[in-house]
Amino acid sequence: MRRCVLPLLVLAFGFVGVPRSAAQEQREEPRCYNVGKDGFWALAVAQEGRRALFGGGYDGGGKDFVGRLWDLHEAREVGRLVGHTNSIIHVAFLAQGREALTVSYDLTVRVWSLPDGKELRRAQLPGKDMFAYNFSAVSPDGRLLVMGNCGVGSSRDFALRVWSVEKLVELRTLVGHTAGVNKLAFSPDGRRLLSASQGDRSVRLWSVADGRELANFNVPDVTSVAFFPDGKRAVLGGSASDHKVRVWDLEAKRELAVFCGHNGMVADVAVAPGGDRILSASHDGTVRNWDVRTGKQLAHHDKHVREVTLAAFFADGRQAVSTGWNGTLCLWRLPH
Repeated sequence: MRRCVLPLLVLAFGFVGVPRSAAQEQREEPRCYNVGKDGFWALAVAQEGRRALFGGGYDGGGKDFVGRLWDLHEAREVGRLVGHTNSIIHVAFLAQGREALTVSYDLTVRVWSLPDGKELRRAQLPGKDMFAYNFSAVSPDGRLLVMGNCGVGSSRDFALRVWSVEKLVELRTLVGHTAGVNKLAFSPDGRRLLSASQGDRSVRLWSVADGRELANFNVPDVTSVAFFPDGKRAVLGGSASDHKVRVWDLEAKRELAVFCGHNGMVADVAVAPGGDRILSASHDGTVRNWDVRTGKQLAHHDKHVREVTLAAFFADGRQAVSTGWNGTLCLWRLPH
């Protein structure tokens, strides 16, 4: 079991984050809504910061395979993407928010117009193993889609697959992982990709254009990743056996900071547009907001009741949205 301690080498640059007491936190209660019958598997916030897409999944025997478009300012649904026959596991905005992309366990990738939800094009994913495409990421310019095998199904092909969004065809593969991946994230310039695999105990950095593996950080128990806006650092969320949030210097290949407070798997992490704060969403039922510079926990909430699956900042960095297994959506004004 890892302790919340940094190597002496980085004490001059990093820190250990610890939770503050409720009395110390600047806290504003989130507004939460029961949006779907079941848990959400996918979340994207539009660049303009007003709209969000949610992907429907299933939990507890229910079925909800609908994509939902929400106006975050008005806290209401403004569109639906209807047609998938299994869980939607990835969503993304395209074309300056005029279109949406979805990846589903029904083994299709689909592109839709917004807000009317008209299906524009689709592609059938190869094979019969729905878990072979369990984790996905779309490049910031919306041109590339990368998909990875989580390792739960029958497929033992752990190559990451790079697709053209425009033509919905495979362009190349990124080969190196020897077990399923848990999360993918593009760099802000879209040239590099981070992939985390708890199974082969690695976090890898790739050149997307030619498929080269640029670095292998050999960090075990990572289940979520995100780049900082500078593209030089990343935040890593820990598994159920680790449940810490770590900041890494990708160029120096060293750990800069460790944030402690969660007691369950960190399912998702996000970095504020200014790079000064981190969100972490955990299966312990909490969302936490961290100050990158001081390492202090600024605030947290536990209004999802069950596991929290996803979290993201609004474009202004002052608010956040999170989703849970029980179909709840929470909007939260953050301290700053």
